[in-house]
Amino acid sequence: MEGFDYVHEEPVARSLEDLTLVVARVEIDFRAPVGFPEVVEVGVRAGSFGRKSFGLDHELRVRGELVAEAKTVLVAYDYGKAETVTIPETWREKLAA
Repeated sequence: MEGFDYVHEEPVARSLEDLTLVVARVEIDFRAPVGFPEVVEVGVRAGSFGRKSFGLDHELRVRGELVAEAKTVLVAYDYGKAETVTIPETWREKLAA
């Protein structure tokens, strides 16, 4: 789990108007079954960066056992203009940290 962060934080967006990302792609590889009421820990780390999009790598674990791996691609988006936008530098700095 090296490089993955497991944190509990407040949500980034408080309302739909605060959302400035579009999920463009999701892929997941299931490795093991998970039963109810197991607790699933999700680790996330920044993956690739483009000018308007970035990737996140995810690990899902139950009691330390890897149960799934996933990748998502998110695109910075201006809903008011209905177009993609360049990723703000502050986002790049936080994601790369």
